[in-house]
Amino acid sequence: HSRFAHEAHSTVSCEECHPGVLQSEKATDLLFFDSIVTCAKCHAPKQDRNNCTLCHDFHPNNWKASKTVEAQNLASLASP
Repeated sequence: HSRFAHEAHSTVSCEECHPGVLQSEKATDLLFFDSIVTCAKCHAPKQDRNNCTLCHDFHPNNWKASKTVEAQNLASLASP
């Protein structure tokens, strides 16, 4: 699972991530990017101070809520 915010990349030209965008003729044209290699040009581990979870969510949407409830239940068991 990954997420992407175009707003955060507003200073980057479309062509940098979507080669061939200038040849696009319709709004329905799919503007693929090459691969994660495209992202790594700017977000390489040694160049970027962000971590993987900036773009990647490794858990389903309900994971956080269910784990929070589990953690609260475990904490209540440990309390006197």
